[in-house]
Amino acid sequence: MFVLNWLRTQSIIVAGRNENKTLQMVSRFGGEAKTLKSMSEQPINVDLIVNATSVSSPNESVEMATLLESIEVKGCELVLDLNYGRRQNMWQDMAKRNNIAFMDGLSTLACQARRTFALWTGMQVPPEEFLKVIQP
Repeated sequence: MFVLNWLRTQSIIVAGRNENKTLQMVSRFGGEAKTLKSMSEQPINVDLIVNATSVSSPNESVEMATLLESIEVKGCELVLDLNYGRRQNMWQDMAKRNNIAFMDGLSTLACQARRTFALWTGMQVPPEEFLKVIQP
C-alpha cells in the first residue's frame, strides 16, 4: 500500500474478512475499507487485485472460494496472489474467468531474494536466476 500511495494511486480499496483489522490497516496506510462480502454486491472496477491473505486454495476456505465466484470484476489488468505453490488457486481461477492476467508470489519472492542478495554481497543478479533455482 505504501508503494501505491507513493505512486499517487487515485484510490485503494482494502477488503478484508475482519472489519476491525481492515479498518486498522486503512487508518495506518490509507485507502477505503470494505468487507469481502460487500465486494460481491455490485461489480468492482479496479486495476489490480492483490491477495495478501494466507488463503489461496478452496480447501483452505470454502467460504472465500464461494465469495470469489460471486465477485464481478471490471477493468482489472492483474490479479497478484502473494502465495505460491498452491495446486488449485482460486485467485488464478477468478482471473481466468474474468480474462485477467495472473501472477503468484514466486516473482515477488525472487525480487526479495535479489534485493537481499545484493545487500549482502553487493552483486546484482536478475530475479530470473532465483526463479530457476526455486521452480520445479
